[in-house]
Amino acid sequence: MRIVLEILDGPLAGRTIEADAGQTMSVGRTAKAQIMMPQDSFLSGAHFQVESSAAGHLVRDLNSSNGTFLNGDRIEENPIKNGDVISAGQTRFLVHLPKDDMMQTSEVRKSSTVTFAAPSIAAIEAAGQQMAAAPAPQAPALDPAQRAITGYLEGLLAPLFALLSAPAEEKIPQVLMGFGETFQALDEGMCPDSPLPNVHLVQFQERSQLLPRVVQRRWGTRTVVFFGSIHPFVEVRRHLQQFSVLHTEDGKKLVFRFWDPRVLETILQEMSRQELTAFFGPIRSFVIEGEGDGRQLLEFTLTPHGLSRKTQSLV
Repeated sequence: MRIVLEILDGPLAGRTIEADAGQTMSVGRTAKAQIMMPQDSFLSGAHFQVESSAAGHLVRDLNSSNGTFLNGDRIEENPIKNGDVISAGQTRFLVHLPKDDMMQTSEVRKSSTVTFAAPSIAAIEAAGQQMAAAPAPQAPALDPAQRAITGYLEGLLAPLFALLSAPAEEKIPQVLMGFGETFQALDEGMCPDSPLPNVHLVQFQERSQLLPRVVQRRWGTRTVVFFGSIHPFVEVRRHLQQFSVLHTEDGKKLVFRFWDPRVLETILQEMSRQELTAFFGPIRSFVIEGEGDGRQLLEFTLTPHGLSRKTQSLV
């Protein structure tokens, strides 16, 4: 049986990659892979491969730097079925296992790197029915405090963002991989002499499946700061970058660790009104963990009367 991968993200979204029964197909950023996707800089040269055989189908990670994910979970080698989503780099691939008459090639579209078969209208309709029937990735089991903070964050008026810090060896926090959300390293594109710790900005989609996973794994560890903003991702990231490195009167550079909830809580309450206005900028409010091992949240909002500090118990 053939296997077809539909690209869900980026400039190649909507195109398909096909492997016949008995074939192995590798995907990556460079010519090391059979399918090249150089536009995704988070892919390894040869990132993952899929195998199609009469016995079944599987996906195998090729020792990639950032890992391969199946329905949100990192894998090394795993069977795949119709409707699964493979995530690698910043690209998601929807798995189709069509019957022989489902996908007939009506034309061949070529890019500079790979040939894609365009499915017929009947194939697209059939694939859409299969996608609708496919089960959604299972949500993580949350404790009462985690459910409370997730609900609170989902109720914020502005679109939700987060700053996640991670150990230096974790190039991309694993919790971000496999969900298709927008994220980027905070220091990417900055001057090389102004290095920052491993901090990523992420924007959550409405009814995000990533949000409960982040809450489950990061809330209570003092490695995540949530905030709301109606401004685009690029503008928010640019705004935060300008505060990442501060200069002292004697010319020294200091890293302003506002992505650490403890630092943020302290510095917000010490800033002048003018400093708060500049720092908040496009941000409506910050939500961080308070005392009690993640059982308390703090929300900071800038009002016409100054800084508002709201404390709420989660259990």
